[in-house]
Amino acid sequence: MKTLIEEDVIHDFSLPLTVECTMKIPQALAAPLGIIEQESIDELGQITKKDHMTHDQTFPGPSGLSVNK
Repeated sequence: MKTLIEEDVIHDFSLPLTVECTMKIPQALAAPLGIIEQESIDELGQITKKDHMTHDQTFPGPSGLSVNK
């Protein structure tokens, strides 16, 4: 997971924050992270297995609503 998060940060898809920093953001929400195995196609057209990071934006927060809502 560390490698996937680092790739997201390098490509500006993620901005990891410490818990302390997050607590200073009013109404900040968090969503669970996970990893699924996914098939991909390499440069030779071969099907390969690849780990893909997921963000569960349907997960209900303290308000009972999800990040999507």
